[in-house]
Amino acid sequence: MRLTIFSFFAFAACGDEPPFPEDYQTSWREVMTCTEGSVHGGESIRIFVNQTAQPTWVDWAERVEASGNGVLPPGEMISFEPGAVLLKAQYANSTCSSLTRWTMMTRLEAGGDTAQGNWRWETIVPDDEGQPQQPAAGGDGCFSCHQNYRRTDYAGNSPAPPQVP
Repeated sequence: MRLTIFSFFAFAACGDEPPFPEDYQTSWREVMTCTEGSVHGGESIRIFVNQTAQPTWVDWAERVEASGNGVLPPGEMISFEPGAVLLKAQYANSTCSSLTRWTMMTRLEAGGDTAQGNWRWETIVPDDEGQPQQPAAGGDGCFSCHQNYRRTDYAGNSPAPPQVP
């Protein structure tokens, strides 16, 4: 009986918890404002990072800006801390007002998923009220492209210059 009760509460807690805070647009740092033409289906995007990811993203952006050529200097690498979350909001229009989905990368502990670069890749679609539904695994589909970005801890292309919060 104890196992049944525990299983019920664990399932209920997981099912009710959103994959990211409802107020992510104000509580997380926006590191890329509305940008048209993402490789993710050609949609416009905005990128947000949680507090764990923020210092690494800012350091990365500063190093790119200091390089003078828009890329991470040769031989340099970045590495996000476990628990870092990068959230890409994707939109059907160039003004970023028609949300289609979110794509989320969560940095795992070393050995958490070595086949996926120790990241968890997920896609989240909004329900009819615009609230996030439960995530769907992105896995191989995401990592097949992101594996080309090893120097940037699989995060992708160089970030925009640092933005003032």
